[in-house]
Amino acid sequence: MQTILGSNGQIGHELAKELYKNYTKEIRLVSRKPQKIHDSDELVSADLLDFNETNNAISGSDIVYFTVGLPMDSEMWMKQFSKILDNVIEACKIHRSKLVFLIILICILKLQLFNLKIQFLVQVVKNHL
Repeated sequence: MQTILGSNGQIGHELAKELYKNYTKEIRLVSRKPQKIHDSDELVSADLLDFNETNNAISGSDIVYFTVGLPMDSEMWMKQFSKILDNVIEACKIHRSKLVFLIILICILKLQLFNLKIQFLVQVVKNHL
């Protein structure tokens, strides 16, 4: 079973189409409100902030693709992203699933952190004026 976390997003959607076309028809799509792309897709609704829901979504997966995205809100990323990632990594360990973490997400996270640093510096300067 190939599981795509964040399957409603553009990256998850395109990945599902490619996996189906070139690799397997056994695809599980996971998001808060997943939508089928192919008739054979298995849908699992999960809030990845909840470990039990994350664990259930990953159960039985050979490979888990992490394509989760959050709105462009730095505070939300800081609060939620690491919790989601911790839940996913722990569930993958339990089920011995291979985790594929798309590098673009790392770049987005770094940009978000850079933006937070800039906002902090601007606030410090404003406070001293």
